[in-house]
Amino acid sequence: MALCFHDGMALCFHDGSGATLEEAVALMAAGGKDNPNLSAMLKRVGRKGLTAQDDKHVVEFLKARSGEPPIIDSPELP
Repeated sequence: MALCFHDGMALCFHDGSGATLEEAVALMAAGGKDNPNLSAMLKRVGRKGLTAQDDKHVVEFLKARSGEPPIIDSPELP
């Protein structure tokens, strides 16, 4: 499950869940949705050590990372 978020655009996971950024962060902080392809890293996360305040900090960090992506010209290769 990947989180797609960009300022002014809809938030989504590949399965269409997570109507808000807060919902998406809470879902990922809880270890994601149980499925056979779930990353072992997420299986270990669960709710271990993450508080509601931690979730808020993650949401604010992600919001601060939004905006227009930079335009990077590809270098010419020999």
